[in-house]
Amino acid sequence: MKLRWFLILSLLLNLTLSALWILPRREASTPKAATATGDLSMPVTIVVTNAPPASAVTSNAPMDWTVIESEDYHRYVANLRAVGCPEHTVRDIIVADIDNLYLSKKRASPLATPIWQNRDRRRIDSVARKAKESVLETEKRALVREVLGYEWENRADELWEGDFGLAKFLGFLPDAKSLQLIAMVERYTDQAKNIKETANNILIAEDRVQLRRLYDGLANEVSQLLTPAEREELELRTQAMNFLSEGDGIRWEGVAVNAALLKEFVRLSKRYWNIWEDNFLGIRPPSATEQTRRRAEFESQVQKLFGPVHYAEYRRAQDPEFRETSAFIEEQGLPFSSAISIYAIRHAAEEQAGKLKADESISAEERTAALTALKSSSVGKISGALGQTSQEYLDYRGQWLEKLAASLEPRSQNQEP
Repeated sequence: MKLRWFLILSLLLNLTLSALWILPRREASTPKAATATGDLSMPVTIVVTNAPPASAVTSNAPMDWTVIESEDYHRYVANLRAVGCPEHTVRDIIVADIDNLYLSKKRASPLATPIWQNRDRRRIDSVARKAKESVLETEKRALVREVLGYEWENRADELWEGDFGLAKFLGFLPDAKSLQLIAMVERYTDQAKNIKETANNILIAEDRVQLRRLYDGLANEVSQLLTPAEREELELRTQAMNFLSEGDGIRWEGVAVNAALLKEFVRLSKRYWNIWEDNFLGIRPPSATEQTRRRAEFESQVQKLFGPVHYAEYRRAQDPEFRETSAFIEEQGLPFSSAISIYAIRHAAEEQAGKLKADESISAEERTAALTALKSSSVGKISGALGQTSQEYLDYRGQWLEKLAASLEPRSQNQEP
């Protein structure tokens, strides 16, 4: 209510100041015929064609807000636009008024549950209350769209102005489209949330049909609002936001791929996990076997997309061992190339140790000696790569070196008769 009256008072003040500014100048000048583009909120001199100057009539009557305001929202909007009210002010006044109208409807008959009711009764009442609020919210949004001619939600405007991440996410769109898109998505996601809560998240076939209908409706409205290129960009950004942060997140340290390859990577992932659609529809995650199959197929496609060099960089970035090493290098303020060097030293040493473990042609003593020499050689390479910080790395991050020599001792004992 405060917002609405603030906007109204602001509009009246602007109109009054405009009239005071222009009135003396109008009186001092020769009357001219009003044009179709004139500001209707100001005093207007009307001249009748082929009539003597005496027939001109000037109206300087003060603005009466009761003439503009109307209980009929269509007339209310028309009146505001007729006096030259800016469209964004028209929108703010009307939406604030409609918000207040439906807020009073929500408060008119609250479904209060007595505190002595059991949990099932409280849940039933809560579902009923949310269902009623959902109906009212749907009505409100439909009325706003009917009156203004487009989707709008004041909360969307607040999100757009206050959430930098959201503004960055939708920054490729014009502001007007972004705000309409936010309002549109909120409307559909609220309805989907209500269906899931009503079903206590135990969805049956009927619930899934409703969710699918909502999802298709949202997709259709988005297609009407955005161009094909804008919609594709939105879908890829949505997929990237979900897929790239899945689990521990996909890492890109030391991966020399350009924006075009990264975009294709995200597009490829959507073929295996359409995360936004699955979440909206409440689709359960696939079985572990199916997830493994999808992951293997996806990795195969990524390998083809990136090529052997970039794919090796990509796999390295996902390795927890590399993440641990790169974190240490960053703490020490060393160049990132040092992390790559240490990882390469470790990877080569562990691979060689594995071969020694599998080689049954050598004795236990020979194997132990070879592993000890491998450890010593690796320490030397690490010292060369890290310099003065190598000892700190060996003390706190070099446990894997101890495992190189110790990894086969149990087997040597087992080979004794």
